[in-house]
Amino acid sequence: MIVILTGPGVGFPNGLASTVRVAALARGLSEQGRRVRLLCLGPSEVPSLGVRNLEVRGNRDGVDFEYTSGTTMRGATALEQGWLVLKGLTAGARRVLALDRQEGVDALVVSSDKWIVVPLFWLVAKLCGAAYICEQSEEPFYQVERSRAWRMVSAVLTHTLYRLYDGAIVISAHLERYMRARMRPGARLLRIPILMDAHLFARSAGPGPIEGEYVAFCGTLNEAKDGVLTLARAFARICVEFPGLRLVLIGDSPKVSQIPRVRAFVEELGIADRVVFVGIVGRSELPQYLDRATVLALARPSSLQASAGFPTKLGEYLATGRPVVVTRTGEIDTYLDDGVNVYFGPPDDVSAFADRLRHVLQHPEEAAEVGRRGREAAGRFFDFRANGLKIREFIDRFRAGGASAPSV
Repeated sequence: MIVILTGPGVGFPNGLASTVRVAALARGLSEQGRRVRLLCLGPSEVPSLGVRNLEVRGNRDGVDFEYTSGTTMRGATALEQGWLVLKGLTAGARRVLALDRQEGVDALVVSSDKWIVVPLFWLVAKLCGAAYICEQSEEPFYQVERSRAWRMVSAVLTHTLYRLYDGAIVISAHLERYMRARMRPGARLLRIPILMDAHLFARSAGPGPIEGEYVAFCGTLNEAKDGVLTLARAFARICVEFPGLRLVLIGDSPKVSQIPRVRAFVEELGIADRVVFVGIVGRSELPQYLDRATVLALARPSSLQASAGFPTKLGEYLATGRPVVVTRTGEIDTYLDDGVNVYFGPPDDVSAFADRLRHVLQHPEEAAEVGRRGREAAGRFFDFRANGLKIREFIDRFRAGGASAPSV
């Protein structure tokens, strides 16, 4: 059995990019014949922002999952939340040991940015004789990349804790270099870009929830991460040329709503009547909004996060077969080519991004062909079915070699 661990705050089966990635990782292994159990080590849901995950345990797409905290609901106070996280961690450790006694655990795969998780489950992996593997899709402490003090703390923690892992599955070459410099000699690494279910976004027939032509964005409505305000500025520059066109913003922050702030911003731009705020939608509803967009857009700015990561939403955009306009950040252009299967614009340039949107809208036949090839690229590079065998073989090599958690 392979046990995948998600940190407190990461929901399942519904959630953001981290949820999509671990779900695809689990499904890829399951479809390759490996028994998989996914443990959420703490509650994820904030009742005031809407609850998307109610089941404490269940099975989704062939993957068994459970919340080891015994609830999906976050605590009403910091003290209550702290208790639930502690409960989730300790119960999670006991659950892995029980699974090892019942079926045998070959590997623990950790997908969490909570530092306490690493040494705790290193000990559990050692007791099970299981390979201990990290799933890394962000550089730690990217939120405070300009703080020297926090970068020093991060350096100490990563150089200490990452040596406990036998291997890592990383999303980019940037993170491969980052992890290799911090992990112990002999640790194995596997680079897998976006992981998602391309079939989920195959275009469906019938009317959608929004009529007419629109530019769509899906995410947390965050400027620093996804450039949503940059996108709004670019849309404001072109919308007068396309009278029926609207900007549809899907999603919101999972903790504190960003819709009021973004709504005030588009009001200042004078385009409030052209912008639709959908809010957070479930995974099953999302394709209906993306599949019927005229163009899908992601104006991600340049940042450490953009350099190290790889936006999962890009794979979902491409899988729809609609034309996609995205900024050229990180390693996106390793897999995609401008004007072939995507449209690139430089980051941090509102005018250039507006020009790319305008080009797509003015050349619908060309854009349709680029969108079709984008869908092919999503299936070839990013779908979990295309990557499941590589991941299974990577994990199986630890078992074949008798790998277990490193001693210190």
